[in-house]
Amino acid sequence: MKIPLGKNPLKKEKDYIQLLETVIYFFLFYIIGVLEVFIFQKILPPKYYYDANTIKKFVALTTQIIPFNSYNNIAFFYKVSGFNQNSNLLNAGFYTFTIGYIFTLIAINLSKIYINKIFLFTIFMWITLLSLYLGQFSKEVSVVVLSTILLFFAKNKEKSFLFVALVLISLYAYYFRIYWFIILYLIFIFYISEKLKGVAKYLFILGALFIPFIISNYILQFPLTGARTSVNFGRINSLDAQTIILNPLPNNIWLLDFLNSLIIFISFIIPITILMKLKFKYIISTLFIWINFYILLKSIQLFKTYKFLIPKQTLRRLKFSIYFIIAFTMTQSIFEPDYGSFLKHQVGISPIYVFLFSYYFYLKNFLKGGIYENNTYSRIIWRWCV
Repeated sequence: MKIPLGKNPLKKEKDYIQLLETVIYFFLFYIIGVLEVFIFQKILPPKYYYDANTIKKFVALTTQIIPFNSYNNIAFFYKVSGFNQNSNLLNAGFYTFTIGYIFTLIAINLSKIYINKIFLFTIFMWITLLSLYLGQFSKEVSVVVLSTILLFFAKNKEKSFLFVALVLISLYAYYFRIYWFIILYLIFIFYISEKLKGVAKYLFILGALFIPFIISNYILQFPLTGARTSVNFGRINSLDAQTIILNPLPNNIWLLDFLNSLIIFISFIIPITILMKLKFKYIISTLFIWINFYILLKSIQLFKTYKFLIPKQTLRRLKFSIYFIIAFTMTQSIFEPDYGSFLKHQVGISPIYVFLFSYYFYLKNFLKGGIYENNTYSRIIWRWCV
């Protein structure tokens, strides 16, 4: 009888030691995160807390959740949690960060863990971003919770999970951020495209990507990336908008609208405009983005090559994680007004990243123990091991 990857009875003692090490590491990460929440609130300029202060004002006003009103609805969450307009921002920071950290740990627990230096650095950077953007009143805590719940249900068979995703993401889009309907649309497109192969698959995806832009331009009479222009109106040359994103092309037709989104998507990976500023925080942020992008690409390659080794439920979660990250980032390329917002919103799906990366490093280490590139030989060794 097969057992899940890595369940080798002969390694129990080693597993217990690794478990203890893991507990110590993540306890230390939590302490570091709490300290960072405190430090960030003391040293960062007010622009990092504009959203937090807006939410705090809404806490005094909110009485119920309202469709398409993210500030009111997240404020309602804080209100039922015991906060009010006079609550200390630091207490809200510790509370929100703790929620984000717990759900991140839940996501990691759904995966497997192999600790190495790159994994620790990646987790440390995600924890630092959590302490920065969730160390306050924050809307992103709702995304952290939602993404973890989606990850949990992603183990189910495709039709069952897509129904759950349809319900959960639609509710979130309805009550918080309407553009999540585009994320949902893209996720469905990626799953449907699996039924196609070769050129037909990529032509289908490309055609499907055009549709939201065509609908927005010709039916709604408004370019999708025009939302970014509206938000940035009056922010150009502002000291609080140093990483502002401007559409490089005019939005005259739907195709240029699409190309604006595509160019910005590429700029998320190669942010030339902010690198040219030669500021330390921008260089570190870019390095972190590159590391994540590199591990994501290597994960896709590794999981595709050795998918026969991975338990079905885990494989379903890994596939969803990849689709979700791509769909989320593509949607960001349409609406994000600046690179700071891009990074902040990425923090909301940090549980997806850490789940994916945890399993990547685990599987990569497992393969070093005797699984080779030849698939036939690999299957023989795998059956012998289990």
